Amino acid sequence: MRTPSSTYYRRRQAEPQPCERRRRDAQLTEKVREIHADSGGIYGSPRVHAVLKREGAHVGCTRVEGLMREDGLAGVPAPEGLHAPGSEGHLGPGPGEPGLHRVGTEPAVGHRPDVDLHR
Repeated sequence: MRTPSSTYYRRRQAEPQPCERRRRDAQLTEKVREIHADSGGIYGSPRVHAVLKREGAHVGCTRVEGLMREDGLAGVPAPEGLHAPGSEGHLGPGPGEPGLHRVGTEPAVGHRPDVDLHR
């Protein structure tokens, strides 16, 4: 099979240059390292993702998880008896994380159960 010389040289030139996705991953990895270091190595991928999202980055949680795994970064597991954010018994957000925990699990004031509506 014969390949045109222009195709050969274009591919040869493109190989050393990373694609857009790899360049973006490199930038994100630097940001993830910074956030992880600022937390004292405590934050795992869910909290790092939350910080990135709050800062306006459009990135999925699985991508953050993969970048952290490739870079060898991991959060510190919660001690026995503590729960993840959003679950029953969570003690609250980490330092500088307002609003990541569930607030107000009680019904809103003036809420009427369905029983009252069926008189």
